[in-house]
Amino acid sequence: MEKKPEAAYCVILGAGDIADYEGAGARINPKSFIICADGGLRHCKKLKVHPDLLIGDFDSSEITELPKNTEHIILSPDKNYTDTAYAAEEARNRGYTDIFFAGMTGGRLDHTLANLQILGSCAVHGQNVMLSDGITDVYAAAAGSKKTQ
Repeated sequence: MEKKPEAAYCVILGAGDIADYEGAGARINPKSFIICADGGLRHCKKLKVHPDLLIGDFDSSEITELPKNTEHIILSPDKNYTDTAYAAEEARNRGYTDIFFAGMTGGRLDHTLANLQILGSCAVHGQNVMLSDGITDVYAAAAGSKKTQ
C-alpha cells in the first residue's frame, strides 16, 4: 500500500455532477492523489487529471476497459457501503488527512445525502474534507483542526 507524498492531499471523484469544472479543478493540487469512485472516471478529462486509483463495482459507470497503468480495486456489487465510502476509507488507510470530494451531488438525492454523511465520518476519523461541485463548497474538519483547503 502506497503512502502519500507529504505535500499532497487526496481527491475523490464521484459519478455525480460537477457544475463548474474550472472551479473544481482549481482545488486540485498537481501532486494530489486522485481516486475515482466508479463513474467518477468520467470527470478526469474535463478536470485534466489522471486517476491514480479506480475503486468500485463499476455497475453504474461507462467503463468498458480499465485504464492501463492505473491501480484499481474492484468491489463486489453486493456490499453494505457505497463506492465513495470505500474510496474514503482507502484514502484514510493510505494516510491522507486532507481530502477534496467532487462529483458528489446532483442526480439521486440518496447518493447526495450519503456523500454528505461520508464527510462527517471522515471528520470523526480525523480527516479534513471539502466537497464541492465547483460552485458550492461544504466543509467538515477534524476536531481541533484549524486547517481548510
